[in-house]
Amino acid sequence: MSRKQFGRSVMEIKLTSNVGAVFKLAASQPRPALQETANDSVAFDQVGALDQGLKATPEARPEQVARAKSLIADPDYPSRAVMGRVADLLASKIVGSPDSSQD
Repeated sequence: MSRKQFGRSVMEIKLTSNVGAVFKLAASQPRPALQETANDSVAFDQVGALDQGLKATPEARPEQVARAKSLIADPDYPSRAVMGRVADLLASKIVGSPDSSQD
């Protein structure tokens, strides 16, 4: 059931008298005991292996650095078509934004 208060709908919630019985039943259920398993221990040897792998990983990937340098040197990158699509996307976001009406 809902009613109007200060121009807004307000939902009224009425509790029934048998709600306490549900809580008592849930509280009376026995919980299973927690059992420790072999997976509960920390495997420090795996942590060490991960640490060694991280140390062996290069700071930068040379093939990606070379690709980035070639793209920077290319005057046609990004293409006019890509730049046009990015510009259209940005313009549509600016025109559709709520702040654009306050000019």
